Amino acid sequence: VIGLSGRRREDRGLRSGTRYRYRVRSVLARGGKEYRSGWSRAVTATTERAALSAPAGGSAAAESAFGLRVKWEEVAGAKSYEVRWREEGESDFESGEASGTELVVDGLAPETEYEVQVRGVRGAGEAPVWSVGVSVKTLVFAAPRRFRVSARGAGSVRAAWEAEAGLRYVLGYRAKGARQWTELTMKQGPKTVRGLKADTAYRFRLLAEKASGGEIHRSALARAEARTLAASGSEEDE
Repeated sequence: VIGLSGRRREDRGLRSGTRYRYRVRSVLARGGKEYRSGWSRAVTATTERAALSAPAGGSAAAESAFGLRVKWEEVAGAKSYEVRWREEGESDFESGEASGTELVVDGLAPETEYEVQVRGVRGAGEAPVWSVGVSVKTLVFAAPRRFRVSARGAGSVRAAWEAEAGLRYVLGYRAKGARQWTELTMKQGPKTVRGLKADTAYRFRLLAEKASGGEIHRSALARAEARTLAASGSEEDE
């Protein structure tokens, strides 16, 4: 109970996002005595919730040529988090949501610099503060690993490599000294190439392709050489 002499009162130092109940009665002092009326009907008021602070400890690291892993510290009162990112120099952001303090962002372009920001989300109609942006660069789209080619017969070779899910591969070959490349496209290896000339040296190249961010990206090239067997050699085509 608080006494006041006027008709208005302003309370400070209240807790944010808290509902308070108020009622009023009058006091009349006369003849050395105080006469008090009954209480008014109660009214309620709720203080505004304090704005969520921006997440601290934000970091981003490249997971691959096409993805980033973003981390941040928990924000008190946040029910979820929104992460946004854009290529350096671009004006528009893309965004994603996370229930915890970590998010993997996929579908990016290789060897590209990105700006990343995070904010907590508590409810509709609020505009929480974004964290300070951090910059990170995706990795190079590396050449397929362990690419090797071996002769299988007088007119064939076997190409092998470590295939990865979600990629498409383009295998090219030509005889040494020739200008024109022949290319074969496939989703996985190994691959036996037939119809080659016997006892002939060939050059081979292999790259991976991936659709990401609305574009087709090509990896660096892996290269190898092999010579087909002479016509009298083993015909162990597979």
